[in-house]
Amino acid sequence: MQTLTIHSYQADSEYESLDFRAQNLRGAEFENCTFRQCNFEGFEFGDAKFIDCTFESCNLSNSKLRQTGFQRCSFLYVKMIGVDFSLVKTFSLSLKFFKCQLDFCGFRNLNLSNTPFLSCSMKECSFSECDLSKSKFENSDLQGSLFSNCKLQQADFRASVNLGLEPEFNQLKGAQFKLEQLPGLLEKYQLKIE
Repeated sequence: MQTLTIHSYQADSEYESLDFRAQNLRGAEFENCTFRQCNFEGFEFGDAKFIDCTFESCNLSNSKLRQTGFQRCSFLYVKMIGVDFSLVKTFSLSLKFFKCQLDFCGFRNLNLSNTPFLSCSMKECSFSECDLSKSKFENSDLQGSLFSNCKLQQADFRASVNLGLEPEFNQLKGAQFKLEQLPGLLEKYQLKIE
C-alpha cells in the first residue's frame, strides 16, 4: 500500500489501496470521497470530518474515532472490529452498513435511528442508550450483542439471527420480530418454548 499527503479539504476524490496509518487527518474534511481497500487499522482519526463519503473493503479495525464526524457515510464490506462509535461527533451523524464486520463494537448514547445494518456480522456488540428506532438489522448476526436502555421502536429485526435482548430494558413499541426469535426475547427467563 502507498501513503499520501492529505490537505485540509478534499472533495470528489477517490483513494484506493492506500495505507492511512501514517497520515495525520486532524482537522481534515472529506466530502463526496470514496475510499477503496484502504488500511486504517488502529488509526486515530482525530477530529476529521467525512460528508457523503463511501468506504469500500477497507480495514478500520480498532481505529480511534474521537470527535470524528460522519454525515451520510456508507460502509460496504468494511472490517471494523472493536471500534467504539460512542466517541464520534453526534451532530448530523448518519451511517449505513452493508456486509460489514462490526464485531465487538460499542455504540453508546447515539442517535442511529433509520440506520441500516444489512448483512453484517455484529457479534458481541454493545448498544447502550441509543436511539435505533426504525433501524434495520436485515440478515445481520447479533450473537452475544447487548441492547440496554435503547429506543427500538419500529426497528426491524425480522431477518436478523441470534438476537437476544431484554424487552423490559428497551423501548420496543412497534418493533418487528419473527415468531422464531421469541426465545431470544425471553432467554433470561429460562423458559422452554416448543
